[in-house]
Amino acid sequence: MRFLIFFVGLALALPSASMAQAGDTAALLRANLYAGALEDGLAEMEARAAEGDAEAAFGAGLLTFLTATEDLARISHTPCALRWFKVAAG
Repeated sequence: MRFLIFFVGLALALPSASMAQAGDTAALLRANLYAGALEDGLAEMEARAAEGDAEAAFGAGLLTFLTATEDLARISHTPCALRWFKVAAG
């Protein structure tokens, strides 16, 4: 029973500790994601990552991935791409 109480307490304490450690870089990343300003956020994150901020380097990588995904989705919905997918599908 003591182990159960210990693990429940640990499970409740860990998320609050990690949320307390999130700095202003995480808030900036969140604001850019909610605003849909991926390119602006990427420029800000790369500037912070150049200063040695590991959280900003992660944010820059995430924003780069999301920008590439957004571009791929945009390209795949053009009429030429839809014809290509239809031909490739047989």
